[in-house]
Amino acid sequence: MLFYFSDPNIRSAAEAALRTAEEQNLPQFMMALAQELAGEGKDANGRQLAGLHFKNLLSAKDSSMREAKTSKWKALDGQVRGPIKTVLIGALHSQEKQARHTAAQACAEVASIELPHGEWAEYLPTIMSNVTENSQDAIKIATLECLGFTCELLAFEGNELNEGDTNQMLTAIINGTTKEQTDEVRLAATIALRNSISFTKKNFEVPAERTMIMQTVCETTQCSNENVRAAAYEVLSSIVYSFYEKLQEYMQAIFEISFNSIKSDCQLVALQAIEFWCVLCETEMEVLDEIMSAKEAGYPSEQTCNRYVAAAMEHLVPLLTSHLSQQDEHAEIDDDIWNMSMASATLLVLVAQTVEDAVVPLVMPYVSQNIQSPEWRFREAAIMAFASILDGPNSSSIESYVRESVSVLLKSLQDPHQMVKSAAAYCIGKICDLHVRAVPQDAFPPLVQNLMAILPKETPAVASQACVSLHNLAAQFLADDPDAPTNLLSQYMGPLLQTVLQTTEREGWDEANLRVSAYETVNILIQCSAQDCRAILAQMLPVIIQRLTATFSMQVLTNDDREAKEGLQGLLCGVIQVTTQKLGNDVTPHADSIMQNILQVLQSKSASSHEEAFLAAGALADVLGSSFEVSIFLAVAKMIFANFVIF
Repeated sequence: MLFYFSDPNIRSAAEAALRTAEEQNLPQFMMALAQELAGEGKDANGRQLAGLHFKNLLSAKDSSMREAKTSKWKALDGQVRGPIKTVLIGALHSQEKQARHTAAQACAEVASIELPHGEWAEYLPTIMSNVTENSQDAIKIATLECLGFTCELLAFEGNELNEGDTNQMLTAIINGTTKEQTDEVRLAATIALRNSISFTKKNFEVPAERTMIMQTVCETTQCSNENVRAAAYEVLSSIVYSFYEKLQEYMQAIFEISFNSIKSDCQLVALQAIEFWCVLCETEMEVLDEIMSAKEAGYPSEQTCNRYVAAAMEHLVPLLTSHLSQQDEHAEIDDDIWNMSMASATLLVLVAQTVEDAVVPLVMPYVSQNIQSPEWRFREAAIMAFASILDGPNSSSIESYVRESVSVLLKSLQDPHQMVKSAAAYCIGKICDLHVRAVPQDAFPPLVQNLMAILPKETPAVASQACVSLHNLAAQFLADDPDAPTNLLSQYMGPLLQTVLQTTEREGWDEANLRVSAYETVNILIQCSAQDCRAILAQMLPVIIQRLTATFSMQVLTNDDREAKEGLQGLLCGVIQVTTQKLGNDVTPHADSIMQNILQVLQSKSASSHEEAFLAAGALADVLGSSFEVSIFLAVAKMIFANFVIF
């Protein structure tokens, strides 16, 4: 019997005993674990631990370790494995729920090893009997869980099943999804169906069987239980991914049920319905890309895009825009929050990427109507709708709207509501990234000035978005001509660098990824700076070196302190690297100081800061050439001397 020991010494001794039992007599040990799991009346925790230990004897995330464990099992004689499997599958009938669930996991591990090789002939007949003949829901649920786990493992390993095995599995699963079953049974069956879809290729080739599967899934989306409905949409997403080309005769029904779910179902189900459309968009984009690649290569494509998204978007887009105004005001604080507004914006991005120019006339009336609404939710929703369709249409289709939007977006940066400000900064960043040519030249000064003004005073979330906007704007100059004598950013370079560097140390630097965004913006500003900004960079470099030096005396009391210190060192080394590359020989007066700091960074245990330090050293070596060895020697000498004095 297994026990849980809180005393580490007793626990270590118990673990050593388990290892010894495994090494000395694996068959006997595995049977003992199986019997413990199946032992009615025994301690529930002990039974669970026994089952999990059995499962872990066969499972591993690492493929080579998994193969080694599988080989050990397959090396056991069939007469040894048989009784163990009988005990395991019998545990699916346990009166204890957790024991049944653990038995399902353990059985699945064995089945995933043996079924591809035509072994364990009793497994599928027993599974079918448990589901189709047994009247106890608890056994049906555990059995369907076992089947779902088995399919998941088989798919993960890339194993195939013969047609007969697939049909038996599918029969058991479909039986579990019928209306006559309880919601709990239908949920377990629907999850198992999702995991089994990759094995149903031959079934989808037969119209009658394909229709039976599709009807089953569509009916399940109408179940009274929301968890079952949500799981059914997960199945539809898997079907789209695997059998896109087989869906044409079913899409009208799917249009209707998914639109109704997005429109009026609970959030759990509506989110899964949106996810179905996301998968459909991604699938169609892959098909279109393949068709385009074939055309460019001069050969016909075997793929056909049925353009379901284009056919549905006239009705789909209004549904999405209606949900954009259902924001969660706390979404900026908790990034894990996922709601209808965020999901709708994500799908709108994918729709725009799929249908391209065709999305513009459907979305822009909503944007124009709401972007200056008296209600903040509609203002934010309009800005997000506009931002969501920027990646997809050609610039010629959207540039007029971009030109008109800049002044409104700059005004929105001063909006009373934080989410509107954040959305405006995000949208400006998307414009700078995708359609900067459409920004009027006379809008450039207020654009830069307004983004700079945000950095010291707005919330970290808004300031971080402003950094991204400045980053994307600067990147356009880097793409144009990194060695230009001057550019439009030159007159702002000094204030920009000063403001962004101050942002890295402002209150809230550790929120919303602000410090990282700010330093990344500093780097791109340096890289895109024209020749007339070299003096500014030369003045900035000692400040960066001084900041790096100061990190070595930072107080470290917790792991968070250590991570912050090492992260900052990596960021500063990154700035030194790009500055060195930009200044060339002008960095020579600071070479010794730079190397001394880099060597001290390399004494830490942070792999991430080491990488940035090596890159900075490499940049310095490229610039200094033969003088680099002298800088290293002087830096090392200074470090040794400093340590000697301290000693």
